[in-house]
Amino acid sequence: MSRIIGIGTALARQLRSRFSSAPRERRGQQRRGDVVQLVGRDLAGGGLREKVPIWLIPAMVVCGVIVALAIANLRVQLIGQGYKRASAVTRHQELEEEQRNLAARVRELRDPARLASLAQEMGFIRPERAFALAPPGIETRP
Repeated sequence: MSRIIGIGTALARQLRSRFSSAPRERRGQQRRGDVVQLVGRDLAGGGLREKVPIWLIPAMVVCGVIVALAIANLRVQLIGQGYKRASAVTRHQELEEEQRNLAARVRELRDPARLASLAQEMGFIRPERAFALAPPGIETRP
């Protein structure tokens, strides 16, 4: 246990000496109660960071442009589909209106009062008797 505490104390001393804001001659003379300011300091290690390979930057730019073009293409397709949908809805409404008009025309043509007046204009007379004819083999009742 004392060895772990000793390692922890040595690490704390090393951190204090590395990240101290005191001049170089005073760094080794810090006391136990001194506060170490670590805000804004790099704790990662040696201070040398790995450099990004030069070929990676243009590759990332090219990938970014390709992604941007793909997104733009998707937006154009989405807008085109919206226009197609709007024209299909308009066409559907026109067809429904035409269907309503045709159904009204069929009702008008099948109206018995209209048919009777049309027959009278053409010279047809109303029959006095009507006969129900059935196919052979089926009896009909009077």
